[in-house]
Formats: sequence, structure tokens, C-alpha cells
Amino acid sequence: VPQRILFGELNLEDLLRLAKPLEKVKPLGIYPGSERDWTITVKESIPYAEIIDLIRGQKCPILDEAALKYIFKSEKLPKGFHNMTLHFVYRDPGKTVEQEVVEAEHKKLTEAVSHKLGNGVMI
Repeated sequence: VPQRILFGELNLEDLLRLAKPLEKVKPLGIYPGSERDWTITVKESIPYAEIIDLIRGQKCPILDEAALKYIFKSEKLPKGFHNMTLHFVYRDPGKTVEQEVVEAEHKKLTEAVSHKLGNGVMI
């Protein structure tokens, strides 16, 4: 507004509709985590969100975080497929997690997700 404003009226309902939701944060873990990467060859038609939903649906008790690291496309891969690398952080909030436990949980999780993806994944 080019001139000086002496009076204004604001509608709080309109302003609240524009407000962004607050981001929730969780406290940092006090015990060390263990990280793993998993690269799978999947159909390009399978969205990342579907894979993450399958991972979270496994209810792994020590899985702290799962995220996409990168997607790789190559002429060497079959047509309609690409490599997707996922990054996992495993952490037990109450103690230091043993490597054998991490390996067992990671294997169980990746096998279950591969099985649920069916013919959408190449092993």
C-alpha cells in the first residue's frame, strides 16, 4: 500500500488458514545408531512413497530413520527399471544396539519389503 495506514482490520480465521503446521521434533538419541544402505532395482512405476510405507509398515522396533539416498538410471538396467538406494538408521532408545541385532532386523526388513513388492523388484 503506497500511503500510510491509520486503521486496519484482520480476520483471524483467514490468517489461521494460511498458518503452516508446527513441525514436531523428537529428542536426539543418547545411544549410538547403526547405519545401513540398501540398493534395490525397482520398476520406475513404483513410487518412493510406496516403498517407504512398506518399510514403516514392518514396525521394526529399532528402525529410527529411513530415507532415500539416491536414484540411479542406466542403460545397463532393464527397460523400465532403476536402482533406488535407501539409507537406514537403526537405534535402540534404551541401550546400545548390537551389530548382530541390527543385521538380523535389516535382513528381515529388506526381505519383507522385497517380497511385498513382488515382481516390481529385481533381486
